[in-house]
Amino acid sequence: MDKIYECGRKFADLLNCKYHLVVSGNRKIMKLTLDFKETDLRHISGLHYIDDIVIENSPSKLFTAILKKEITDDVLKKSRKYNSKELYEGGSIEERVSEMRFLERYLDENNFIRIYRMQEFGSKVMADFFIESTLKDLNSTVYIFLRKRQESENYVVVSFFKKYQTYRGVNLYWMLKEKIKENDSIELYRNQNYRYS
Repeated sequence: MDKIYECGRKFADLLNCKYHLVVSGNRKIMKLTLDFKETDLRHISGLHYIDDIVIENSPSKLFTAILKKEITDDVLKKSRKYNSKELYEGGSIEERVSEMRFLERYLDENNFIRIYRMQEFGSKVMADFFIESTLKDLNSTVYIFLRKRQESENYVVVSFFKKYQTYRGVNLYWMLKEKIKENDSIELYRNQNYRYS
């Protein structure tokens, strides 16, 4: 199966999913709701960097083209930028697409994930928070960058890539992590000191 198709199919599964995250820092509780829209895939996967071959530029049309298998691994490999490791700070786009197939698992993991408030450190990523998560069976650690959506109070994953360098931020503490899918709530983690939902 094409990695880009698998990436698209698994991202489609997240469209009916939200994460309710409660974190604490400086004695202040922050509640974040993370949601997903089909237009998010283009930016998260890094496909917005590809401009040396013709693929859909519209985020929603790109998502549809991936699921219709009009954009495949073979199509993307025609781009010099797809395999370039010099394009941005998180490795190649191909690596990003490959790793993104496991985005839901990285978000569900509690072995345990770290979350930070962003601070100025020279990154090109514009985000409010970032999560560091490891999947031991894949021997892989990733960064998941979150930013508040302009049109709502919810948050969106704006970037996602393997950990090749260390990012620093203000360390926050997990209080609660819930996954809400099709009106079912699954508690993935609750700090023993957290009493409110």
